Amino acid sequence: MLYVMAGLLIIKDSISIRNLLVIQIIGKIYLVYWFKLGICFSNTTVKFLRYIICIIFSASVLCGSSKERIRVVCAGDIDLSTFNAKDALRYSGVDPFFTIVQNSIKHADASFASLDGTLSGKVHEQLKHSLRVYGGSDVSSFLSDLGFSAFGLSGRHVRDNGMDGIKGTLDLLSKNNISCAGVRNICEYTVFSRNGVVFGFASFGSSRHTLSMTDSVKVRRVLKNLRSSCDVIVVGVSADDPQFGGLYARGGSKMGHEGREALKKTAHFYVDHGADVVYFHGADLPQTMELYKSRIIMYGIGNYCAPFRYFEDAHYDYSPLVEVELYDDGSFCSGKILGVEHVASKGLVIERYRKMVDGIRRMTQIDFPDSKLIIDENGDVVLKENVRMLELARKLVDVAESRLGARYRAGASGPNSFDCSGFTSYVFSKVGISLKRSSRDQFTQGKSVDRRNLKVGDLVFFSGSAASSRIGHVGMVVSVDSKNKDFRFIHASPKGGIRVDDFVGQPYYVRRYKGARRVFGE
Repeated sequence: MLYVMAGLLIIKDSISIRNLLVIQIIGKIYLVYWFKLGICFSNTTVKFLRYIICIIFSASVLCGSSKERIRVVCAGDIDLSTFNAKDALRYSGVDPFFTIVQNSIKHADASFASLDGTLSGKVHEQLKHSLRVYGGSDVSSFLSDLGFSAFGLSGRHVRDNGMDGIKGTLDLLSKNNISCAGVRNICEYTVFSRNGVVFGFASFGSSRHTLSMTDSVKVRRVLKNLRSSCDVIVVGVSADDPQFGGLYARGGSKMGHEGREALKKTAHFYVDHGADVVYFHGADLPQTMELYKSRIIMYGIGNYCAPFRYFEDAHYDYSPLVEVELYDDGSFCSGKILGVEHVASKGLVIERYRKMVDGIRRMTQIDFPDSKLIIDENGDVVLKENVRMLELARKLVDVAESRLGARYRAGASGPNSFDCSGFTSYVFSKVGISLKRSSRDQFTQGKSVDRRNLKVGDLVFFSGSAASSRIGHVGMVVSVDSKNKDFRFIHASPKGGIRVDDFVGQPYYVRRYKGARRVFGE
């Protein structure tokens, strides 16, 4: 057993999704030929091989065939370049900003942003009286604490302090275990592993120090290299070149929808050659979103964090943090736009009037009238095809919660008293879905769902006792935590009638859990 545990610790963060199938095959071979090994090898060799194979097979069991969902966070430019590092942290609102978004960043499988400036290097004489006086190791350490996995370095101001500034920044990021990409011939792209997923990250731009965003030959080469070894590929692009001026909103605070044909062509090229997530930055303002070949493209995600004085102009004072949930093949599942507002006296706060979300919604509707995406007023980004399912799930929860407190009575199916399967049958009947009467029969409907992939409206089943394998109880999921590690379910309990309970932390239910079924939706 000690050998098994040691092996699992070694491979925990290095195994990729696409290798899990191979692992499971080896595990099966191990089961078949465990005893046959003794025919060909000595006892010592057999023992050694058994330990190795046992490690591999145990990993396959614990990891499963694949990760159901991959969570990625993207943010725009980070510029901590006000008068010095100390002032940057105090005046740019970084500390309150950390509190606001740390859960989104740290709970993601990987998070990406872009540095609009270096963290090191001798300040050029002409920059001493400007806002671009850069911080040092304390800023780098802070960024590490914030939890970003990787930074793009393709922005135009990364070159302000020359190669000394760039190399010093690379060194600081490396010491803080932050991956980086975007510097030609040094770190054009990076590969790293998080939570069993191998990520590839590339950063392109239009500055002298980075790969050109329009150099199709070199871009294709980078993406080909990443595609051969990565599960998910994220591309960040600093699009501040005049030829892409359509990115910029003109006319004060207006977020316009000027033509972006050149930019669209470029973004589509990235996806055509392997990118799963593409985000543009460098143009200061949030912009439209597009779903292309089931991949998400964000044409501008603003300035994520900058010196407060930079935001005295009102049209720069909003920026999004975008959470993206992907299927294990890299295709888009859902997203969330978290809008932050830069307030000089307070730093960064959650935007009060949803101007930024409304702007992205409006521009997306104008630029892509046939878009497969729907962005709602709360910033949720969903596929149109999933909207009906979401609405149905909400109706199910509304109906179920309307009966909270109703009595439990064996054999009853409402409206004032219920048993467990009578309750679920009643709830689903109100939205036009027919369920079989008993919990055992309901367990045969729909399709099986892994507990790591539960959704609101799924049915969860339990045995009548910890020792029994027979289905004896059923409830309905009403909420799932952000990492799919816990869920809450509503059910008719002999103790308390219709009630809502947590799953994790409740040994009674954990021991009796037998599975889940999805009777509507995907």
